[in-house]
Amino acid sequence: MPSLKLNVLTFIASLLIVSSVSAESTSNTWLTDYEAAMKTARETQKPVLLHFHAIWCGPCRSMEQQVLHTPEIKSLLGEDVIGAKIDSDKNPAIIKRFGIGALPSDLVIDPSGKVLYRGSGFKSKNSYLRVVTTSADKFIPKQLEMTVTPNESTVEEEQPVLLGLDGFSPVVLLKERRWVEGNEAFLAEHKGMTYHLQSAAEKRIFDSDPERYAPQLLECDPVEMYFADKAVRGSTQYGAYFDGKLFLFQNHENRETFKKSPLKFTATRHVFKASDIVLQ
Repeated sequence: MPSLKLNVLTFIASLLIVSSVSAESTSNTWLTDYEAAMKTARETQKPVLLHFHAIWCGPCRSMEQQVLHTPEIKSLLGEDVIGAKIDSDKNPAIIKRFGIGALPSDLVIDPSGKVLYRGSGFKSKNSYLRVVTTSADKFIPKQLEMTVTPNESTVEEEQPVLLGLDGFSPVVLLKERRWVEGNEAFLAEHKGMTYHLQSAAEKRIFDSDPERYAPQLLECDPVEMYFADKAVRGSTQYGAYFDGKLFLFQNHENRETFKKSPLKFTATRHVFKASDIVLQ
């Protein structure tokens, strides 16, 4: 019969192994289970970074190889955010829940599921690092929220991060029809949206006529607005120019519908503000 001492030592060793596995599952590691990531987020009071991808998606493979496993990004996992890679083919319900219409896509959400950031398309390491850290900084853990009194803060209810064109320069896009990342050092504000420009000179060009360079309808899908009467934000993956102005759409089908009869979707004037936008 095993001795009591041996049984105790075996039990302690088992606890250490379980503890080690649990620590490794969230420290500098991408999880692949949405519910596990949310459970960890609630326990640790940290935001969740959801990276949506698919094996057939070329830009997804590029981000996997060049961005997601770099030391800079992995240092955020388990510390600033709980990271989870979501395979779109294996998780259709989650794709539908968050309205993911393009790959790769990224969301930063708080433990309750509130969206703090939404973006799509390939991002370089520096760009990805910037948007993740900026979004994570907007999350206030519950234990810290309790210390804020009405007299200490007059900040209105937090609005979702509305970065225009996923950080690409609207000036280069209009003039050259090229997707070139702007620089957050040169920011331009327009109707509640923030745009990144490449230089001070480019910022002056944008500021001189923002209506010309900014996407129409605050980047909302005109087809969704026409049929559903909702301001649903489009994606930089699905854009189309009409009458020299850029429109964004949620998906390929909506873009093709628009192209068949653009006047039908642009003739009506819509009045709304950035806070009315539905981030699906």
